[in-house]
Amino acid sequence: MRNMRPIAVRETCEAPRLAAILRLAQTVRRSASSAACACAVGLALLPAGCCSLSWRPDAKQVVAARELVGRGLEAQQEGRDEAAGQFFAQAMELCPVDERCRRHYAEVLWRQGRGPEAVAQMTEAVRLSGQDPLLLVRLGEMHLALGNEGNALAYADQAIERRDDLALAWRLRGDVLHRRGELREALACYHSALRFEPNNPTVQIAVASIHRDLNRPERSLSVLDAAVDQFSPGPAPPEVLVHHGLALKSLGRFEEAVESLAAAAQGSNDPEIVFLLAEARMLAGDSAGASYAARQVLQTNPYHAGARQLETALRENPSVALQWTR
Repeated sequence: MRNMRPIAVRETCEAPRLAAILRLAQTVRRSASSAACACAVGLALLPAGCCSLSWRPDAKQVVAARELVGRGLEAQQEGRDEAAGQFFAQAMELCPVDERCRRHYAEVLWRQGRGPEAVAQMTEAVRLSGQDPLLLVRLGEMHLALGNEGNALAYADQAIERRDDLALAWRLRGDVLHRRGELREALACYHSALRFEPNNPTVQIAVASIHRDLNRPERSLSVLDAAVDQFSPGPAPPEVLVHHGLALKSLGRFEEAVESLAAAAQGSNDPEIVFLLAEARMLAGDSAGASYAARQVLQTNPYHAGARQLETALRENPSVALQWTR
């Protein structure tokens, strides 16, 4: 950058001053204690003007970089990731020590599918931020998505060391352990996350999933009941309603499962949810409703194997619910 002086130039500038410092130290050593000598040398070493040993970006460049970051964020909100990335990259050139440029640029790279590059930028953002816990968690999430479980766990632990009330860090730690199959340890982490953020549906779904895997269907449903109720009187998100419906289905409460899955299907265009609804309707004894839902799936995805199998079975034998297994 224009107003940053290369190391070689600074060393040339420092040479006469360092010689003077040495002479000062020798003089002080003859007439004072070693403590006084250290004090005098320390004061003489304080940065001064162009001879500062640190790099200092020009104020105008800092302002320009901030303006570019602002323009990048606007482009990001408008879905123009390519333009956003260009703005953030330009901001980094002007002010490479600003962690905001790097973390925003990392997110753009991540959405573009450039995972390793995103991780590199986020790693530098973490360093420049002084190990900000939120950035540590985000870096850990990226590593986990890329399959680097060990790194993800390490970053989760570092974030917890710096801020042990951070729900996101406990959730990340739980996600790593859950993926590794360490269910009870993961459950403990998720409970810690819920202690600091009680109404987090993502964590509630994870907890319910673990209870289901541990053959505790009633506890799984209890967690999901609470997850649905917290959104009352409005509808819960489709992902919560889907898991709620599946929990009811696992307990043989098919008509209630239909209600939850129907509500989920209304809030989503995902054909897989409609297929789950078709299954629930069939198990509840509503063959016509099940056939209709299966045909809806096939209209969206004619190659959906489950829907084709279900629709054919229902057409040939309406009582197929008694023999249906998946």
